[in-house]
Amino acid sequence: MPLHDRRATLEPGPWSLRPRQPVERYLLLVTLLLLVASSPAEAQSDPNNRRLALVIGNSAYPTGALGPAAPDARAMAEALGDQGFEVTLAVDLDQDGMNQALSAFRRALERGGTGLFYYSGYAIQVQGRNYLIPVDANIRTEADVDLESIDMGRLMVTLESLPGQAIFILDASRMSPFEGSFRPKGQGMAFIQVPGGSFVGLANSPGAALPNDAGAEHGAYTRAWLEQLTTNPAQELAAMSRAVNAQVSQATQQAQIPWEAYRLSSSFFMAPTEEPETTPVVASAAVDLSAPVERTLNGQRNTVPLGWVLIQPGTFTMGSAPGESSRGMEDQHEVTLTRAFMMQKTEVTQRQWVEVMNNNPSQFHECEDCPVERVSLYDAVYFANAMSRRDNLEQCYAMSDCTGTVGTGCSSTGCTGDFQCRKVEFHGLDCEGYRLPTEAEWEYAARAGTKELRYGPVDDIAWYANNSSGSTHPVGQKEPNAWGLYDMLGNVWEWVWGWHSPYPSGPVTDPVGTPSTRTRVNRGAGWRNHPRHVRFAMRHSFGGRDRYNSFGLRLVRTWKAGW
Repeated sequence: MPLHDRRATLEPGPWSLRPRQPVERYLLLVTLLLLVASSPAEAQSDPNNRRLALVIGNSAYPTGALGPAAPDARAMAEALGDQGFEVTLAVDLDQDGMNQALSAFRRALERGGTGLFYYSGYAIQVQGRNYLIPVDANIRTEADVDLESIDMGRLMVTLESLPGQAIFILDASRMSPFEGSFRPKGQGMAFIQVPGGSFVGLANSPGAALPNDAGAEHGAYTRAWLEQLTTNPAQELAAMSRAVNAQVSQATQQAQIPWEAYRLSSSFFMAPTEEPETTPVVASAAVDLSAPVERTLNGQRNTVPLGWVLIQPGTFTMGSAPGESSRGMEDQHEVTLTRAFMMQKTEVTQRQWVEVMNNNPSQFHECEDCPVERVSLYDAVYFANAMSRRDNLEQCYAMSDCTGTVGTGCSSTGCTGDFQCRKVEFHGLDCEGYRLPTEAEWEYAARAGTKELRYGPVDDIAWYANNSSGSTHPVGQKEPNAWGLYDMLGNVWEWVWGWHSPYPSGPVTDPVGTPSTRTRVNRGAGWRNHPRHVRFAMRHSFGGRDRYNSFGLRLVRTWKAGW
């Protein structure tokens, strides 16, 4: 489908907070079908079958030119036009131009149809929110971001309210161009909670940034989409995305692992079919189409339930540098994790505990959304098994010679749980049920790619002694880390599967701990701890029966391809 030069009169939208400037100067490349009166044939057709695309490529940044972005956009516009999309192409837009293009796109979709938004350019994350960067952005402080950029979250919420489905393809997980003047706390783009009726594809995993590809004709992610649209355009959207992700992962030798999530109620084919938007998806019992689905591993189809985050395998440096405050047995060493796993976004809440256990051991028990506390290691392991039994999954722990009642055994002079077992045997990382994370899994997920003490200013990310007012708080109120996990530091200590023994001196793979002592480990600090304890590498040693009002948990589950 050919593209034509045409001046467009555009109106502002709610995508950013900076005051609007006159916009008559913006020149967009548009199809004659999108921003002008519809043809009689279109008016007679079902509006739900309309296929509209807004394609933006921003290259000409004064802070650092991004070579592939404009060519990416032009090539994607042509490829989508060849598949029957009514395409609006815009290159090197400043903030007002992006606002106007997005507003026109929204208005065009009010009559129905599927909207596809493609963006190649810079994006940054601040406090867990994603912002697309116009070419005129002048960002010197964190406070400037909302004024100078396009809030991706606002855009997604607005398009969610429209009658059709929304597709977002974002080749924007690049190194920040503001390293000299403003340094974002997180790399790449943040985890995205996908609204209903939407598909989101990111060029790389949340929290991971790509080089800027200055000499490349196209970014690896866009190049894969172009190849799929050209060679196999009749694929359903999710199938095409799986092929794209697998192609990029293979081409980059796993250095770049694209991410996707969707909540689509019907299938969508990238090439036009007789009924592209109304063909129902036939789902097996294992796939809940009302919940987000994330795919990142070699193109496999997998379902990630709400409230969980998929953590990719990888290698990181575990432990603390010699100069860290309150340092104990935390010698730095290289750890490789070969299995992906799901982790709960938040600590287990009192509401979740009561639903499974029918009791509430917590001292701060009048807060259902606060983390459950006064939980011993034995209590935590029993809860994980109970969750597995509830969901008809393999139980990951064999507990023998157990006595007492789970969640009981505190007095004014101490807090030693009644419930204990002579032996608890872990069935290994390939167990399919719920379990506690290993120490290595916990620290890997908490760091989310950073080597710092913590992932942000302590008051922004954690409830601890200086701001907790002497109690726990509802989960998810502080800033998440780059992978979308909340309260990894502060609120309550989290039990992990491991022993408080010295770390290995050299590189290790998939460590599960060595039972060389009687003391167990919890991580992350709690509401009563001082800042020196609120750091990734901090290890806390206690007995398996100890249960205090700052001890809680969160669960993981090893990821299996094909779920």
